[in-house]
Amino acid sequence: MIFGPGEAKGELKKRLERDGLGGRIAAVETVDKMTDRQIAAKVRKRFCR
Repeated sequence: MIFGPGEAKGELKKRLERDGLGGRIAAVETVDKMTDRQIAAKVRKRFCR
């Protein structure tokens, strides 16, 4: 799961795909500043269904 502000997450996704790791990317989302608890909640929501 890749998330954060700006364009770097798109470049990271491209690099992972180029290196054969694109299948391991669960999601790419644009988000603003987040606390550690908000990050943990977002990851839990995505993977603990």
